[in-house]
Amino acid sequence: MYSRHRFPGEIISYCVWLYYTFPLSYRD
Repeated sequence: MYSRHRFPGEIISYCVWLYYTFPLSYRD
């Protein structure tokens, strides 16, 4: 299924990157 997309690896690590790049800006 995921021959084109490395979903479990790249997407999650990208989401984690975004999560720590924009950490508490909206929580305050």
